[in-house]
Amino acid sequence: MAELDHLQETFGEMPVLLLDDIASELDRERMTNLLQYVRQQEVQVLITTTDVTPFLPVLQQDSKLFRVEEGRLTYEGNGTP
Repeated sequence: MAELDHLQETFGEMPVLLLDDIASELDRERMTNLLQYVRQQEVQVLITTTDVTPFLPVLQQDSKLFRVEEGRLTYEGNGTP
């Protein structure tokens, strides 16, 4: 998060944040806290995962869900009910 702040100060805008498989590294509470923090900072985030299930409770209207399978990219909506 300090690096995000540093890059914003240096370049005058927030960078795109890439998070790779955070569900395997963080428990649900820490993952939710991280996603709430980046949402408050208005950071564009790209998250990769092999299982979208842990993210379903935190996806919102402005979220976009894509699947990459066998080299094909498919838009699957925003993940909200």
